[in-house]
Amino acid sequence: MSMQRCTNASRALYDILKNDSRLNSVVVFEPHTKSHCFQVKFSNPNGRVHGISISYPMDIYENKHGYPSTVETALIDAEDNLCYVEELGYDDVHRFDSTDEIVKEILRISS
Repeated sequence: MSMQRCTNASRALYDILKNDSRLNSVVVFEPHTKSHCFQVKFSNPNGRVHGISISYPMDIYENKHGYPSTVETALIDAEDNLCYVEELGYDDVHRFDSTDEIVKEILRISS
């Protein structure tokens, strides 16, 4: 998977999520950095979890249109470091295959 395809897919997902009304009062979107990943910060942090990193890893398969098919999420703390919280099911990154699954995960983690 090329870095450019992952970056393009990341930007498209960023735009979709930013315009999803279910997330309006829950998160603040950090500016997209023209990368394969971006961060979403919670309006009201949940303990040590202050947001979620969303990434299109380059080690995944392409879908039938030639774009990445899986998104990876990881929790981030107040200093933007990855953190693992077993109580939230994050002893590692999670992978998702649809935008709706990602929205539901953001809502679950942020509450």
